[in-house]
Amino acid sequence: NIDNDNIKASAGIVYSKLSIADADLTIAKTNGLQAALDAKAATTGPTFTGTANFQNINVAGTHTFINTATLDVSDSLISLAHNNNAGDTIDIGLYGLYDESGSKDLYGGIFRDATDSGKWKIFKDLEEAPTSTVNTSGTGYSAGTLVANLEGTIP
Repeated sequence: NIDNDNIKASAGIVYSKLSIADADLTIAKTNGLQAALDAKAATTGPTFTGTANFQNINVAGTHTFINTATLDVSDSLISLAHNNNAGDTIDIGLYGLYDESGSKDLYGGIFRDATDSGKWKIFKDLEEAPTSTVNTSGTGYSAGTLVANLEGTIP
């Protein structure tokens, strides 16, 4: 048990005034610690402050929201459409929200169009957020512009 001033070991031993400054604390998984973490995670809208380092964490759900100013990913490849192995029915890509006028949300990005022979498309000005597909007939949808230097034979 941990309170503001003490740590109590399971045998009832109390260590007073635990202080950890500028160091990492590693605690091996125990049933008590796991139960405490499970209880915290089961509450509605749990809040954690400070820095927490987790290894091999699985996040399940239909919507995962990460609210951060900078997302730094160590992997060199990001896997998308993990469950798209039963049929080519969903689009794969990246999109973002922008608002040039301050009054209209627009979406633009790049995606592999499952309904168009798997062609990759760049788009802009779409007025509805894509879901599992990008609505190429949606209001405002138009082809985006690619600025690049091309090499090799262009058919």
